[in-house]
Amino acid sequence: MAISAARRLEERPRPGWRLRSGATPECWILAPAVVLALGAIATVLAGCGDDGASVDPGVPTALVSGPITNGAHGFPATPAVVDLDAAGYVEEEFFFEGSARGFAQEGGWSVDGMWPVRAASNADYKTRLLVRRPTDRGRFSGVVIVEWFNVSSGVDIDPDFGFLSAEILREGHVWVGVSAQAAGLAKGGDGPFGPNAVGLPYWDPERYGSLHHPGDTYSYDIFSQAGAALRSPKGVDPLGGLRPRMLVADGESQSAFRMLTYVNAIHPGARVYDAFLIHSRNGTGAPLSEGVVGSVPAPARVRTDLDAPERGAPVPFLL
Repeated sequence: MAISAARRLEERPRPGWRLRSGATPECWILAPAVVLALGAIATVLAGCGDDGASVDPGVPTALVSGPITNGAHGFPATPAVVDLDAAGYVEEEFFFEGSARGFAQEGGWSVDGMWPVRAASNADYKTRLLVRRPTDRGRFSGVVIVEWFNVSSGVDIDPDFGFLSAEILREGHVWVGVSAQAAGLAKGGDGPFGPNAVGLPYWDPERYGSLHHPGDTYSYDIFSQAGAALRSPKGVDPLGGLRPRMLVADGESQSAFRMLTYVNAIHPGARVYDAFLIHSRNGTGAPLSEGVVGSVPAPARVRTDLDAPERGAPVPFLL
């Protein structure tokens, strides 16, 4: 997979790159946006900003704390399984908390992905970010990949870090995992990983006992607030002073269903992320609220009127 390195955006275009529609010549993006990973086609919607300036997103502000170092195990859940030290990377965990909005569908949704919503409720939450970043600030590419943890197995897993880790570590990208869904905090123990695979507060009460999740109705706004906290942190800076120039929202399989709904329904109002990787979905999205079945059209396309948060320029993509 080729994700454009933001530190090279000011250079002349390379083969395979094209000028983004409506952009000035110093802002280039990668044109080939179809990724082949273990036989699954993923869609990348790529956009970029001019100088990494902070964006005022249309989402509430979360409070970040950390890094989190206590706990019975001495390391976070979902630790990296590659040698980060050898790559010059560090893994740190942070908590973030606030009030998240739940959304309700407005009008009829169709296969074109134009899915209007309205804020319908609010609930408090506290969950986590897991950050893997280069220790040498000079190596940072400007790209931050924000992965929605997959919870199909009842616990947080990071499949796309596994697929993309070689490039992430080689290019100096930052990777951030977000515990956006309630299943990652639930007791569990009945999934395919066995009885010891339980949610965060049950796996390590000392470390994660303060976390709480109001339900997946609020997962979309939690994910928006995670991205906004990376751009303009309140409290502790989870990136350690690194300034992102491109935030790439990412979800694989179960999380890709959530990502499609996020792109079509939430992104137009939130405008937090510059690009999206929707990896390996079955043709539709996830519902907005818990217990809602059949409300999402199937099949469903990615909407074609997307804007990146900077400059209001279109976000191009290939399917």
